[in-house]
Amino acid sequence: MNKYIYNCLIKIGYWSWKWKFNVGIRTFFGRLFHGGISKPDLWNVDMFLAPKIAKTIKRFIEMDRHGVPLNVMDDIDLHQQDMPGPEKSYEEIWDAILWKMVDGFERLGDDKIFVQSGLTYEQEAIDLFAEFFMNFWD
Repeated sequence: MNKYIYNCLIKIGYWSWKWKFNVGIRTFFGRLFHGGISKPDLWNVDMFLAPKIAKTIKRFIEMDRHGVPLNVMDDIDLHQQDMPGPEKSYEEIWDAILWKMVDGFERLGDDKIFVQSGLTYEQEAIDLFAEFFMNFWD
């Protein structure tokens, strides 16, 4: 290939477009034929799962729920004995916990978050998700 043409292709980002197209095709057919998960998804599983977990918890919040986990009620009863002022309902506190998880996973799904040094808020969301994992029921 002519050196001039090669340099022009590099300048316009041809190889970048070609790579993005190839990854897009591999992702589409990989998800189609391999149960919804492709090889490009597996290159960075945390970035693949974090937005899906956030969407799932959002849908769970929007759902008409009929209960609150017992460990939420136990923790609130212990803390409210010492706190004066208006008491929040168990449902409001459970919703606040769920929204904190959603926010943490949305931030984890963002590429720019890894530029920062501390991920304490995101780690807290992961810890809450692990603590309440068995409590996502109606």
